[in-house]
Amino acid sequence: MPDSHHLHRIEDLPRLAGATVAVRAWVTTTRSSGKISFVMLRDGTGYVQAVVSKKDVPDAVWEACGNLTQETSVEVVGAVRADPRAPGGEGVELQASDLRILGPSHDFPITPKEHGTGRLRSARCTASAPRSAPKSRRRAATSPSSGWWSRKWPGTTPTPI
Repeated sequence: MPDSHHLHRIEDLPRLAGATVAVRAWVTTTRSSGKISFVMLRDGTGYVQAVVSKKDVPDAVWEACGNLTQETSVEVVGAVRADPRAPGGEGVELQASDLRILGPSHDFPITPKEHGTGRLRSARCTASAPRSAPKSRRRAATSPSSGWWSRKWPGTTPTPI
């Protein structure tokens, strides 16, 4: 992967429409229809869809794309393309020209299966939790005294549960 592309956060991509950028993120979901694959990525600042077309990438990249699993960490290089229909809420998608797996994720524990997220939502341990718990956790993580949130460090995003 060329080193000439600077790394960018997903939240910065809308203002970079038309530019070729590199993004490091985790794979949320993938879907494929023959010679095109759609990879949803998240990096703690937002979500973006990477479009990988078999005709636009080397065979090794296409093969790597086929091996992606939930929570695999990747670096994707591609052109930022404005598209208001793009999933992720940023109004852009990434037309990938290169993809590199940084850290595979085998057997991620919360995947769509009988004990997946749907089951966890209905479990007593989460159903009986006070509704104020996420709000309190978010308030603590985003307080000015913590400093973490103001630096936009991806590890400080409040957890979804």
